[in-house]
Amino acid sequence: MSKRILSLCLCVVLIFSLAGCNRTAEDISSEEIQSPANQDKQETEDTSKNAELKNLIEMRDSKLWAIDEKEADKLSLDGQPYKFPEELLEIIDFTYVIINYPLLIFHNGNVYNLEENELIFTFENISFSLEEEWGNTIDPDKIKFFEDVGPESFNLMYNVSLSPSKKKVAFSVHFYRIATVQTITGFFNLEDSKVYFTHGPFMGQVSNIIWSPNEDHFAYTSDYMGKSQIEQSDIYVINSGDMEKIFEVNSTELFKEELNDEQLPEYFYTRVKLVEWVGNDSLAVQLEFIGDGDKVEKEFTKIIKYK
Repeated sequence: MSKRILSLCLCVVLIFSLAGCNRTAEDISSEEIQSPANQDKQETEDTSKNAELKNLIEMRDSKLWAIDEKEADKLSLDGQPYKFPEELLEIIDFTYVIINYPLLIFHNGNVYNLEENELIFTFENISFSLEEEWGNTIDPDKIKFFEDVGPESFNLMYNVSLSPSKKKVAFSVHFYRIATVQTITGFFNLEDSKVYFTHGPFMGQVSNIIWSPNEDHFAYTSDYMGKSQIEQSDIYVINSGDMEKIFEVNSTELFKEELNDEQLPEYFYTRVKLVEWVGNDSLAVQLEFIGDGDKVEKEFTKIIKYK
């Protein structure tokens, strides 16, 4: 009998000892997770994840980025992951969005200001004014081959640019049919909600719009594919006071020497973009040779003085 009691006592002691060992192992494991080395590792992983995020601040001026819903959670602002406001997520469809910080441009023509967290204008603002200007500033005779084209045909917005004072938004709207792109440009005044158009439409698609520092002018490129895979761009400078074109140049003329066949990479396409204003009377324009994987193989920059 005493032997049985002694055996039971030894079993109980052994069970508690094993339990104590397991608790110690759990404690040690917990301590290891919280150790400085592991904390550093976690911070490094977090930093790496942040480094993979696209910085919203860099998505501005001539840098336009198309994103979809999957890309929406890969953005950062001031070094931290950025999340779109809930009220914005409720009213938009992320099937196609372009960022030209601080503006968010939707395929339906609505424009949202990420700094102010508000919708600043909708496509209806432009379409109503298009109907009023159709046959005046907007010349339907310039739209060749398509008799059925009307103001409602220009229903795609690809590019907008906020002025330095944040009181004006330059834009381009497009009409696509049978590999043809017709474009109308202008700006929307946020103070009086009026729309001002340049004379148009014209052939080509606008990929860059930028304002001069004093807002007296804005410039844009009208892009189309030329021969030998060379993308050509007509570069225009517009007086924002009377909306008249005061300067224009073709990229093949501007970069004639750089486009010499002897200098061209074997496999490439070209891209022209407006980089920045130099004061209020000059514009920096860049030509890029793009190779495999969208890698910039060569780039050249020229300053246009238009006054």
